[in-house]
Amino acid sequence: MKFLSFHKFRRSTLAIIFVLLMMLLFMLFSNYGLIKRLNLSNRKYILIEKIIHEKAVEDSLKNEIKLLENDKTAIEKLAREKYGMIRPGEKVFIFRDNNAEKK
Repeated sequence: MKFLSFHKFRRSTLAIIFVLLMMLLFMLFSNYGLIKRLNLSNRKYILIEKIIHEKAVEDSLKNEIKLLENDKTAIEKLAREKYGMIRPGEKVFIFRDNNAEKK
């Protein structure tokens, strides 16, 4: 009789441990689990940082557009730097770095 009682106790204990283990695995690794939540939270913060960066880029581009629409010197500076344009009668001197060519 004592053996049967111990056997039932052992079986119920194992069943409880199994159920608790399954619940723990579900809480950690399911789609609603802790690990998935932490990954999504981390991804959210990365995306927020990207959004902030892209808004800053957008603002700087809007400012550049306003400058180019209203300021003749900004247009001239852009034409000279980006497109290598010169005024009539100007001479352009190009300096090359000899150290850079050796590398």
